Amino acid sequence: MNGPMGVSGLRGLEARFVADAPGGLPLRVTLDAERREVTALLGARGSGTSEVLRAIAGLAPLTSGSVRVDDVDVTARAPHLRGLGLVPARLGLVGDLSVADNIRFGLTAARRPTGEQAARLAGLLDTVELSDRARDRVADLPYVDRLRVAVARAVTTEPSLLLLDDPLGELHDGEREGARRVLRTLLQSLPVTALLATDDVADAVAIASTVAVLEDGAIVQSGPTRDVIGAPASTRIASLLGYEVLIEGYPDGAQLREPGVGEVAVPAHASSDVLVQLMAHPAALLAVPRGHGLGFGVSGTVVHTRPVGPSWAVEVALGARATVLVRWEWDPEPPADGATVELIATGIQSFFDGRRRDAPGTGVLAAVEPVEVLSPVQSSPAAPTPPGPTADLTAPLVESGHHPEEDDPRPLPLSGTG
Repeated sequence: MNGPMGVSGLRGLEARFVADAPGGLPLRVTLDAERREVTALLGARGSGTSEVLRAIAGLAPLTSGSVRVDDVDVTARAPHLRGLGLVPARLGLVGDLSVADNIRFGLTAARRPTGEQAARLAGLLDTVELSDRARDRVADLPYVDRLRVAVARAVTTEPSLLLLDDPLGELHDGEREGARRVLRTLLQSLPVTALLATDDVADAVAIASTVAVLEDGAIVQSGPTRDVIGAPASTRIASLLGYEVLIEGYPDGAQLREPGVGEVAVPAHASSDVLVQLMAHPAALLAVPRGHGLGFGVSGTVVHTRPVGPSWAVEVALGARATVLVRWEWDPEPPADGATVELIATGIQSFFDGRRRDAPGTGVLAAVEPVEVLSPVQSSPAAPTPPGPTADLTAPLVESGHHPEEDDPRPLPLSGTG
């Protein structure tokens, strides 16, 4: 990950190592985290995110390489001497103890003097906004408040680096959104570098300023969250980020055609003997009625609609291959099931072919900017603005419109984890 350094010009974390994870998965990690920033380690289940955190924490041996925290090499140090805090996947709290006792557990494990413990405890309770619930049993708290307790306990000893092992993974979607806001606010209020392991791209978008994508134990792409979301480096990364294949096939000259879906222009160097896919994120797609010249060449059949706030979510079948969920904002009433609609892209699209630049596999053919819709979609189809000339999928825009948002009670052997 390149770019300006964080606070004081230091990396909060520099990890360069090879390790063997349980199950035989080799870890090949090159990971940087800016000081006092939140970095998301994003990977599908089984990709090794938890194992990477364990290796950084010193809970799993390295085959080779090093781990540096605030520019200090901690590779040879025991876990509790690395200046780390950990929030485990299921938070690791003791449900029968009070909020204060759970937090105090970390201070006691670190052998802090009694007077210092009291002052630190009061400060942490205030920071996580639980001063009025200090005596409540943790088991009686809602999840977001238990999350506050877990974070407070993990930073009792003021660690330089906070590791969070998918602490939102047990939540349903309805609960997760609120928990993301709480976690983001907490991490922003603490003077600590944070590394958040997650398999949910929405966690990364909502919480982290940078993201590193882990695939089969290796970091395959990293950078500012917006940049990674906007330009995935392979079809596998794009799929992990939620992108959908809009059209695929073998180019015929400068055109890519798929029966029942449509036709789009492809970059000039696309090979006619290699499968090409055009991918985009559903959040950047709108459906509009057919026949107004506003689409970019992909159309489909409405399968189902449902209200989402003042607009509609529309499930569109792209031929017989796939369906994609997009927005409908053309008219207060949704399109009828069976209607044909065209798609408008308001964010990044990427072309991919069947080859990787450095090895066989799937990889980038060309990253292209959004389709430029020269005429705005009107609120009513009765009097649409006449469409402009056909937009070129390969023509860059100045700016993208895509804006992607009971456990073992024993203390772990890390400072501040209790």
